[in-house]
Amino acid sequence: MNLTLHTLACSYDGEMRYGKSMTAKPCLGSVVVLQGWGEWIEKYEEVIRNWNERGYNVIIPEWRGQGLSSRFLTDP
Repeated sequence: MNLTLHTLACSYDGEMRYGKSMTAKPCLGSVVVLQGWGEWIEKYEEVIRNWNERGYNVIIPEWRGQGLSSRFLTDP
């Protein structure tokens, strides 16, 4: 699996993490995985791998305040 992690600067002086995984096969399309509240990107590695093996690119954001994305409050 070719999962690369990135950060996106947000207007509230924080960062939002997202992952991107490109398939090695001819691309059939893209899938956006929107996980539930309290989840993090790495938990979905198997799901991402399965989509890649089927020929799809995957984008997965990590919601604000979840995983390693910036928190709403100063107290983590």
